[in-house]
Amino acid sequence: MDKLTDLELSILSMMDGGPPVPWGAAMSAALEFLVGYGLADQDGTSYFITKAGRRALQAKGGE
Repeated sequence: MDKLTDLELSILSMMDGGPPVPWGAAMSAALEFLVGYGLADQDGTSYFITKAGRRALQAKGGE
């Protein structure tokens, strides 16, 4: 997996209870990346962080 961007880390943090991230085209693309790498998953129109996503967030010093 490539290095996570600040936006991707912010999205993972948001899904783990952190501050909201404004919705936009960049967020949509980042979510697809996160799902593709197993760091997030989708249930209908809702996205959520996976265990792998939490590990990635913690590895980067996230909450």
